[in-house]
Amino acid sequence: MKFLRRFPVFLLLLAMIASVFFGCTADSEDLHNKEDLTVNYAKRTAPVIEKAEEVSPTAEKFTVSRVFSDDMVLQRDEYIRIWGWAKEQDGQTICAEFMGLKGSAVIQDGAWLITLDGTLGASSAKGNTLRVYSKTQEKTYDDVLVGDVYMVIGQSNAAYVVNNFLEDAAKDAEFNKQFTKDDITNNDNIRVIRNNIGDIPGSTNGTVKLAKNVNHTRGWELPSKAGLNTSALGYFFAKQIINKTNNEIPVGIIECSAAGCVMAAFMSPEAAEICNVDTYSEKQKGYYAESAIGMQQSRVMFNQCINPFMQYTISGILWYQGESDMTESLSAVYPENFKTLITDYRDKIDQNYHDFPVFIVELPTEYMQPADFTGEIWAYMDVGSVRSYMGNIPSILENAFIAVSSDLWKNKEYWNSLHPYCKWPMAERITNMALPLLYGDYTEDCIEDTAGPIFVKADIKSETAVDLYFTHVGDALKVEGDSEPKGFEIRVNDIWITPEKVSVSGSKISVSHGSAFTAIRYNGITTASFPEELNVCNSVGIPLAAFCWESGK
Repeated sequence: MKFLRRFPVFLLLLAMIASVFFGCTADSEDLHNKEDLTVNYAKRTAPVIEKAEEVSPTAEKFTVSRVFSDDMVLQRDEYIRIWGWAKEQDGQTICAEFMGLKGSAVIQDGAWLITLDGTLGASSAKGNTLRVYSKTQEKTYDDVLVGDVYMVIGQSNAAYVVNNFLEDAAKDAEFNKQFTKDDITNNDNIRVIRNNIGDIPGSTNGTVKLAKNVNHTRGWELPSKAGLNTSALGYFFAKQIINKTNNEIPVGIIECSAAGCVMAAFMSPEAAEICNVDTYSEKQKGYYAESAIGMQQSRVMFNQCINPFMQYTISGILWYQGESDMTESLSAVYPENFKTLITDYRDKIDQNYHDFPVFIVELPTEYMQPADFTGEIWAYMDVGSVRSYMGNIPSILENAFIAVSSDLWKNKEYWNSLHPYCKWPMAERITNMALPLLYGDYTEDCIEDTAGPIFVKADIKSETAVDLYFTHVGDALKVEGDSEPKGFEIRVNDIWITPEKVSVSGSKISVSHGSAFTAIRYNGITTASFPEELNVCNSVGIPLAAFCWESGK
């Protein structure tokens, strides 16, 4: 496994090799399918950049994007870009230097972008300064670290902050035992910059106008200042990466979140046009898209919050969104639309590690209001359908991972089932997938050890029988508790029912029924949890990810 983790895998492995290295067993009937089930993940390599010649600046006044500030984290082993604007100085030169690297850029159309002449490894050393300068002006940024930068994008569960966690989990011994406020605010190797929907001036206008700059002047912040008001998912992920890497690799979090926003709100104008997700309202003077709660502004989160970062190199994205796409029509197109969205992000960021990983939180179990509930509000949305479709994303998008959550939330008495406080184990599941992918020197695991089984393909035997194949099964898929497989449904005459027979063998799940069916899904019921209503997992006990296979797709 250690050899496989460190060897760049770009070609499909033969079935027997996969069996040896991954420790996956399969019966002879499955064996010829192993080649198709091997997933090849893009590995990070540093770009080769020629050293820059000495250049003297000729420009005068300039501004630098507010993406840059004191206390920021720059991405290790990647292009380091700095950019900004300078009015009426086209043809003039701006220069920059940082930790022995230097670069320059000629101003064009009032804008400039510098790429430094090399890459840097991780550095948590204090006192490093980024200097940007012209003939008459200098701008410096102090205490700049070099490490891994992640974007945290999504709706209210991405926006759910650390302070909410501390309050909500206070009475739950399982979750409360690990944290105090001091634990959250005492690590200077975590840095955060937030550009959320609350920072947007005029959101309808934001659906048609593209913001070049960050909407505020807070800049990057240390946990001592921003930790309690930072995305809990993002902060806990950063904290766990810091812990797992012995505090040697700083982590920067770029948070772009918006409660209640449909996926279309996070799409660029180009992606929205490709996916045909919205229409322009002459009355409202903005773009609007369908959502589970009515028509909603589209493009706005990309245009106003995400776009300013689109040249900032990163290690990956944490995505927690989908609740507002829970209708059947939006669920069905979610995987392809998400593929378009992420492909667009990757192309716009345009870094050497082009297909950086995207870690998608599987929407967790939600529970309906119990009969004896006496409170005023019970927060619940029927997200089962979109959850199952989201599980198809890794089969169509390279370097996409599902953070399985069906075993993480069990509190049937908590009023806010829509916003569960299990953000620490969610972050832990993402961390455990990121480690073998991006931090191989700090783990002996491979991705087979840390990710839940993912649907790869289907083999239609007849209109009444289908074989499904999965990756990340470990030694083999298994049924928890040695009972019959649970959690599967088939669609017969547009109605979801339980199939007559489901069997599990190796990396294959066979589904059959006495009459024809057109679709199979797993974990499509919002209230289902593992191992009570769902019970298939890999050999190391990580639950099978939700999925939805449909005939003809």
